[in-house]
Amino acid sequence: MRLATVAACGSIVTSINSNWEPRRMINRKQESKECDEETPYIFRRLQTAYYDGHMSPAEYEQWYEKFLIAKVDKDSTEGH
Repeated sequence: MRLATVAACGSIVTSINSNWEPRRMINRKQESKECDEETPYIFRRLQTAYYDGHMSPAEYEQWYEKFLIAKVDKDSTEGH
């Protein structure tokens, strides 16, 4: 009886994992696409904020560096 219960639980876990992995991959692909679509707008808004005087040069450099790091991190994880 216990062996049957363990086997049933194992089957349920396997089923959940096999359904979860494709969803995770699809969600990751969708997030990547959205990020690619938003990148030019985010950069443009950053530049506009700086040119309109809402940021100091130091603030702009700080946010621009964060923007570049995030973009590089995303690009480097795309292949994995």
